[in-house]
Amino acid sequence: MNTEENLKSMLATTGEWLFIGLAAMVVARLVLTLTTTVSLVGVAMVAVGALAYLAGFRAGSGGAR
Repeated sequence: MNTEENLKSMLATTGEWLFIGLAAMVVARLVLTLTTTVSLVGVAMVAVGALAYLAGFRAGSGGAR
């Protein structure tokens, strides 16, 4: 009985550590993906803004082509 309880608590602890490790990996992966996505979106926004600025600058007072 006592050995069985010890085994169960040990298994529960191992399971918790596995879950914590898995959760940490998932969170780290999500954070990495989000930061990559955010930086890509930021670069894309800057590029679009620069293109729009150049297009507007070229068009001048003539408006959009």
